[in-house]
Amino acid sequence: MKISVRMEGGLGDHFAANRFIPAIKEKHPNCEIDLFSDTEGNSNQSEILNKMWPSHFKETHIIKQKKYKNFRIKSSNFPEEDHRGNIRNVPDDEYKTMTEGYDKFYDLHIDSLEWMNHDYDWFKYFNIFPKPEKRMEAQRPLPENFILAHLYARDDADSNMESWYISKLLNNITQEFDVVVLYDENSKSQYEKLISEDNPRLRFIHADLNEIFFIASKCSAMFGIDSGIRYIP
Repeated sequence: MKISVRMEGGLGDHFAANRFIPAIKEKHPNCEIDLFSDTEGNSNQSEILNKMWPSHFKETHIIKQKKYKNFRIKSSNFPEEDHRGNIRNVPDDEYKTMTEGYDKFYDLHIDSLEWMNHDYDWFKYFNIFPKPEKRMEAQRPLPENFILAHLYARDDADSNMESWYISKLLNNITQEFDVVVLYDENSKSQYEKLISEDNPRLRFIHADLNEIFFIASKCSAMFGIDSGIRYIP
């Protein structure tokens, strides 16, 4: 049996949708699943899924663009909103490829909630994050027990906290706990003052996704922004 699934959005959305792959395989034993990753050409999401769960998908296809830059819809109880991730915003040729030639198609776009109407037991798997099939590794030593912090998304993100608050927060927490902070080149400037203070209980790590997920799997707790990394702990 050949099945196609669509996932849309960022890393967290793909991780959340990936919970249902074991449910689909349970419903349809021995099926082969192709992934259509609706990310406007970004392959990071599907690459990490295939790296951590190599048995989930036979083939992966990246949908390179949306049909419309803005896709506004009106529901019965809410004002008109932009829903670029809606399946009706998939280009016609991509939609045809994604749905034709398969015995079944599942739209796993998380925000649409269509997965609640599917025929597999989504409820059984909703609170289960599938254990990665591939061993993750770290390239540096970690504290025996530590809290993981991911506090900065991107320059225009609404979830970003102000620098003074981050400093106060981390200084307070490290009075009792070791903390590992994940950062990249875009967020490094937010932590320059803290890095220069050389707090022995505070460590800053810039790493690739594979190592980040290993670090996340070893933490005692995690706090921070809305991030796909949170699914690992």
